[in-house]
Amino acid sequence: LMSSGAETPSAAVSPRESAAAPTYAICSARSGDAGMQLSVIQHLTATEWDELREAVGPVSAAHRSQPADLVHASFGLFSHSMAFRQHMLSSKEVRLPDPGPTLIAQIFGWLSTARLFLDHTDAHLAHTYGHASAERAEFKRATSWAYDHSVGYRLADQLRNAFQHAGVPPLALNTSLDEDGRSVLSLVSDRDKLLAYYDWKARVREDISAMPQAIKLYHLLGPAAVQFEFLASQTREYARRRALPYARRLVDKLRTLPPAEEPLILARFTGSQPDAMTFDMTPLDLRAA
Repeated sequence: LMSSGAETPSAAVSPRESAAAPTYAICSARSGDAGMQLSVIQHLTATEWDELREAVGPVSAAHRSQPADLVHASFGLFSHSMAFRQHMLSSKEVRLPDPGPTLIAQIFGWLSTARLFLDHTDAHLAHTYGHASAERAEFKRATSWAYDHSVGYRLADQLRNAFQHAGVPPLALNTSLDEDGRSVLSLVSDRDKLLAYYDWKARVREDISAMPQAIKLYHLLGPAAVQFEFLASQTREYARRRALPYARRLVDKLRTLPPAEEPLILARFTGSQPDAMTFDMTPLDLRAA
């Protein structure tokens, strides 16, 4: 452990002080052949260390990848796969008479990550803000609105269960000509076969019954993906709102530090000898703050 400035490299505290109580500091971290080297940038009181460590969690969470990002990524894979098949069809390089296992797996993957997102978000909001919190109630209202106003969202909500309990639904890749005479690829499901495939909830069964015989499934799931994106934007906003006061706390402290090119570490250490020291280290991500 190295001290900052022009001081002679040394342990941050004397052996007697170190044995009596932990030492708290913000350090810069450098990796070398001998392992990680810490240089003390600023010493902290125990209260300052506790306050900064409390702030790191919410700020980092606001910038961490969430299940909502999995929903976006998995639908992106599905969309790219459809676009690739459309390109192959347009170039007349290959004909694709059925969806194939890759496309089916991508559909199920998207539906599964969407369910993961909904379940995780409800549990997270209950744990973070409380079961009766305004944030959890607001999210439940948003999911109810999506269910009531989007046929595609209702179908996607049920289709994940159908995949799990009834296997692969009746799907096919059909081609048709647009008004310019170009071939257009569609992921379709036969209405009667889809109705017989699963014991749908009454409202979803009514939706399917009112659809044409050849249901263009991709055109229904696209609007459902938009609804999930809206719900995801709400969860990100909750995280940003929660992180804001903590981010201010971090920024206020970081502004008092001299410039450092190396990553910063919030460190608590005990012991006076290098081979006997114990550390509790938390990264301080300036980008997150």
